[in-house]
Amino acid sequence: MKLVKKLIADAGKYNVSVEQTNSGATLIDSSIKAQGGFLAGKAISEICLGCCATVKIVPIQYNDSVLPSAFVHTDHPALSTLASQMADWKIKVDNFSAIACGPARALALEPAELFERISYREELDKAVLALETETRPTEEAIEYIAGKCNVAPSNLYLITYSLRNLTGATQISSRTVGTGMFKLLTLGFDPWLVQNAWGYAPILPLHHAYREKTVDATDVITYGGTACYQVIFEDDQKLANIAMRMPASASKMLKEAAKLAEKNPELRSILNPTGYDLDEDAVSPALVKINNLKTGKNFSAGNLEIQVLKELFRIL
Repeated sequence: MKLVKKLIADAGKYNVSVEQTNSGATLIDSSIKAQGGFLAGKAISEICLGCCATVKIVPIQYNDSVLPSAFVHTDHPALSTLASQMADWKIKVDNFSAIACGPARALALEPAELFERISYREELDKAVLALETETRPTEEAIEYIAGKCNVAPSNLYLITYSLRNLTGATQISSRTVGTGMFKLLTLGFDPWLVQNAWGYAPILPLHHAYREKTVDATDVITYGGTACYQVIFEDDQKLANIAMRMPASASKMLKEAAKLAEKNPELRSILNPTGYDLDEDAVSPALVKINNLKTGKNFSAGNLEIQVLKELFRIL
């Protein structure tokens, strides 16, 4: 709420607009009509991480180019990413649709299966949720979200962002650690054993190819994301095997796409493998490092696919 209040109080500074709905909910727009930008992207990313992680916009060198990147570090990886940041609550009410992320997911327990797997839930009288959408939430959608979170609409704070501007691009790149945490979960690793984590990915420019959605937003992570996890675990051999299966390149779909792309480079954009609905294995950082605090051993797998980034995004 501290960051939400900052956005509201300094709306001009963050290039966002704020309004009160008929039901009393607070809408903070960063992209539908407002311009947003790096500042809004950083603040909204930290809100989506439940303020249990820090986001910085830093210059990072990728071969011969330096790009603005979203660098995230956290001492509460499972809480900040799986219980809050993950964008996996699909909301559809009449003509309004959005993908929701942020701390209010732990109130609504969406998706229920995930919260059952991580054994976590919250009960509070205020709810903060970020919505990936191109349209203003309707009163029906607001009532639905408030009901799911079990809060009064007047205690509901909704932040809208789009993948078509810098705010959304920054938000996507801040999910590098989170995608790796989800991959650990799918591999059967207890996410609460991860003590600390950090990661980064380049932030997409406002290029026409991106706006036309010829690339997937999470490609910056799949091909250009780096994530490091510090864990406490007894079995180094098992941890080594998990590390080898974590990078996006370990995905069966990506391996097949890479083989076809070698024969015909033009197929790269057509065979774009990212997205949870297509293949959960494919949505993961390109380069993953795991440090076992129990034994001192370090494991690394994957590589940054700089050439693919050049071809897909024309940013390097």
